[in-house]
Amino acid sequence: MAPLNTYQTSVVAFLDISGLKEAAQKSLEKPELANEIESMLSGLQSQCAELNKREQWGPEIPNLKARAFSDSIILTCPLASDNPTALDNALRKIAVIASAYQMEVAVHDFFMRGAITVGLHCDRGDVCFGPALIEAYEAERQLANWPRVIVLPKALDLRAHGRHPYLTRDDAGITYVDYLLLCTMNLLFQSDDPEKRQAGLHPFSWLSLIEKHKTALEMAVKTLNADSPQFLITLSKYHSLAHYHNQYLRQVMRGGKDFPLIELLELVLSHQEGMTKDRMTSEISKVTHSFSEIDERQKDCLIDMRTIFAPLRYRGSRRNI
Repeated sequence: MAPLNTYQTSVVAFLDISGLKEAAQKSLEKPELANEIESMLSGLQSQCAELNKREQWGPEIPNLKARAFSDSIILTCPLASDNPTALDNALRKIAVIASAYQMEVAVHDFFMRGAITVGLHCDRGDVCFGPALIEAYEAERQLANWPRVIVLPKALDLRAHGRHPYLTRDDAGITYVDYLLLCTMNLLFQSDDPEKRQAGLHPFSWLSLIEKHKTALEMAVKTLNADSPQFLITLSKYHSLAHYHNQYLRQVMRGGKDFPLIELLELVLSHQEGMTKDRMTSEISKVTHSFSEIDERQKDCLIDMRTIFAPLRYRGSRRNI
């Protein structure tokens, strides 16, 4: 039996980047592609280092570790204590880095899915193993279904008083990270200095990100091989992702008090030093006003589901007759 101190209770994520294996094969003929893959994978370490410096998510935030190999990513965040708040904060931290990386691989024409859980895990030096990692790996394969990072129920400690506006739930009851929402938040808090942030979220930075996400997804659908045995399965996954993209964008355009971004803003701003109720109201007002100014351009970021998917569905159904 392994010594008891081998394992530490941790929040663990297993992430899989679809299409990376095929890209690695193509890189033998395209050296620039190999450089792109290396840059994309190595960038994860710097993102984690930057996030570990931040203090936006409250107390008891342990350091986050990241490992990348082949098309797989492992994220580990050990719990600083058995306090439910520690679990809440570690979950937020992994959700933030997973969502940022999910968007980064998307704009490089890759898509990522994964699973987050909490349990016993060992991550020391070159050694990384444990029951939590196995559970996250199996959940990614069996439950994620389309490019998203799901969160297993045990990671959502009901004893914790924390809120989870950065998570959403599908009709089957599966909870997953709202990565477009968190990427929006990441743009807002690129600087810890309120003066440098000035009016908060720059609307055109956000629009550019959403436009890139739309373009990458539409291109992935258009280049699908209708003769592949996995064609309809892959098409269905992209359809679910496109639906999520449009759903989020419509939430932004509707706005209102029920929009999760407002609750997430309140959560993050409440941890900032010297934050008053009036100042928080002012910051949130600036963000909502920024979105209202670009309403028409937001509509252009919606994916036309009929135009993009209908012809391919027809081709796939004819192939199987």
